[in-house]
Amino acid sequence: MSKDINLHVRLTAEENELLTHLSNLTRCSKSQVLRDLLHGATLMEAPPIDYYDLLREVRRVGVNLNQLTRYVNEKRFVDSWKWDEALAEIRAIEKKMNEAFTPRKGVGI
Repeated sequence: MSKDINLHVRLTAEENELLTHLSNLTRCSKSQVLRDLLHGATLMEAPPIDYYDLLREVRRVGVNLNQLTRYVNEKRFVDSWKWDEALAEIRAIEKKMNEAFTPRKGVGI
């Protein structure tokens, strides 16, 4: 859908401050925040920057688990210490994700 209509809006200083605050929290433009609100979306605070680091870690562990699974299927042999190591990595990532994405008090939309 093309955005070919330009709309000018007049806001009070307080309204502009609130819109700027919402834009910063969601890491979206002010225009996108207004479009989302028009469509009835619930605004969510953008995840912390660590989110992308955690995604890379999860993918890395997933690749390791796929390789380990392939090895087990081929050899019919399980290295339990490798499984334990992979599970420990997953638990560590899960802990980081819980810490990163637990809502902080006083910050909300």
